[in-house]
Amino acid sequence: MTLSILEKLSASTISIRWSDPCLGHYESQIWGIGLSRADTTCALSGQPIRRGIRYFDRAPMDRMSPSIATG
Repeated sequence: MTLSILEKLSASTISIRWSDPCLGHYESQIWGIGLSRADTTCALSGQPIRRGIRYFDRAPMDRMSPSIATG
């Protein structure tokens, strides 16, 4: 998977481009900071995202792509 941050739109939103050989290519998706409601796993890094942790998630209109941990 490849991922590029295209633009920081605000303090809590970014525009990204990502592609995956199996999932396809996505251009200019808007992602914002969310709060994890349950323990989960980052789709990009495989690292755990614990309940209550802030992470980047796609905007409601962009729900076809995975979530990624902020750090």
